[in-house]
Amino acid sequence: MAKGYWAGQVFEIRNQERFDRYVEKAMAIFAEEAAKGTGNFVPLAVGEPKGIIQEGPTGAALFGGIVAFNSLEEAIAGHEDPRYQAALAELGEDPEETVVRTLAIFEGA
Repeated sequence: MAKGYWAGQVFEIRNQERFDRYVEKAMAIFAEEAAKGTGNFVPLAVGEPKGIIQEGPTGAALFGGIVAFNSLEEAIAGHEDPRYQAALAELGEDPEETVVRTLAIFEGA
């Protein structure tokens, strides 16, 4: 079965306090799932770019991440997970007031 992936990039942090609360909650989910051994919410790569091939319309990303799931369906469900929705709520009513980022869900090997 093909896996599912979240791929995201952060271009600008506008409210560091709110963003830090989001990251803290998201990382807690990753740690909880790792302890359970579910194979979901597995961070494969998180960090600053080590080389810029092409910048986006707002410039280079500050950092990005890839998170693996057992399937595309579980990647989609992961976004709707109440724990992750609580993490997203930390970004505020208008998340772009806190952070400029992308997040896409892909199916892959």
